[in-house]
Amino acid sequence: MIQMLTPAYYVPAYTVYRTNSFFTGNGFYIVMGLVCIIMGGWLLYTKAYKYSLIKKNCTVPVEARIYEIDSKYGGKGGRRYNFSYEFFFNEQRFVASNDIYEKIGMYWRRPHEGDVVTIFINPSDPHEFYDIVLKGGRNTGIVAGILITAIGIFMQFMPLLIK
Repeated sequence: MIQMLTPAYYVPAYTVYRTNSFFTGNGFYIVMGLVCIIMGGWLLYTKAYKYSLIKKNCTVPVEARIYEIDSKYGGKGGRRYNFSYEFFFNEQRFVASNDIYEKIGMYWRRPHEGDVVTIFINPSDPHEFYDIVLKGGRNTGIVAGILITAIGIFMQFMPLLIK
């Protein structure tokens, strides 16, 4: 009965037209994959490689007292910390800190002001040191860099998997 009332020239309103847009084609996956590979590589370089070079240069263990803890809010990532240390090397007193802020773990496991910890300093420049902050940033950078790079490589192969 409905077929008799419907004219022969009726065209449904939900006709789907295929377009070869950038966002629906293969170009999107290739570009986003390259962006992820570049970002992952940058993370691996800045966090892992540079911190590993600092660790390689800083070889002398020194008992240091935490002189001051500076923190700043890092958005959804929570608080980030930077430690200043007071230590003695070659019968000289040094107070050293760096400009690196990183997450370093839970409150009850984190060192507090006045605690004595072991840091590693560069014997030729005692103001350069390797501590818990750099170790935490290095580990986070390695994991995040590998994960983002893997996503980028996976996105490079997405056009082959979609077809």
